[in-house]
Amino acid sequence: MRKKFKYRLDRRARTTTLSIAGAVLLVAGGLWLFAPGSYLAAWFVSVTAAAGGLCALSIPRSIRLTDEAVEISCLIEITHIPYDHIASVRPVMRDELRPFVPLFASLGFGGWFGYFLDVRGWDVVKVYTSSWEWLVMIEDIYEQRFLVNVDRPDELSDAIGAHMAVTPEPDSDSEEKPAPDSEEKAESDSGEKTAPKAEAKATQKSEAKATRKPRPKSERAKSQLTKSEPKLF
Repeated sequence: MRKKFKYRLDRRARTTTLSIAGAVLLVAGGLWLFAPGSYLAAWFVSVTAAAGGLCALSIPRSIRLTDEAVEISCLIEITHIPYDHIASVRPVMRDELRPFVPLFASLGFGGWFGYFLDVRGWDVVKVYTSSWEWLVMIEDIYEQRFLVNVDRPDELSDAIGAHMAVTPEPDSDSEEKPAPDSEEKAESDSGEKTAPKAEAKATQKSEAKATRKPRPKSERAKSQLTKSEPKLF
């Protein structure tokens, strides 16, 4: 079951976006009129163009629920959160998130997205919102939190919960374990392999003894006489 939730800028986000864009254009126009070709004008235009382009490319566009994961789609990137990595999902109110301090984030230009510091828990939260209403908090098994907003937060949380219930969780006990009697089997196999070798050696020794011929009595007497004769100097 696939679902898609689109982001919509509220009045506050639209007003903030237009105000920031107007302020940047006003400052750039003033520098172009009063300080044309200066280092300050070039620096300001370069920094604002880079920051504005980065914000524009990172504005969240929609949230899609696929069969495998939650996908938060921006203009050029997609944040992929598999269902089996999600620990909890719940709607939250704005009062629960105060104070939130932006670390590397937009300040309302196209919405509020980026990295924010939750001062209460001293934790960094990844935010993908177009307003501070209808918020949903997603936390994964690695304690990473994602804050999103849609106009139907209860429907989003219920749909993610349904996918979590269907997706099987990884079970560490299902890994293959060696059989307890594997060592005994190995020992018995090695014993069976060494038994024929021992039998073969025993038969070879018995055959060698059987093939030996006894020396005649005359040769035995000569050897005894040579041993008993004293040595002459």
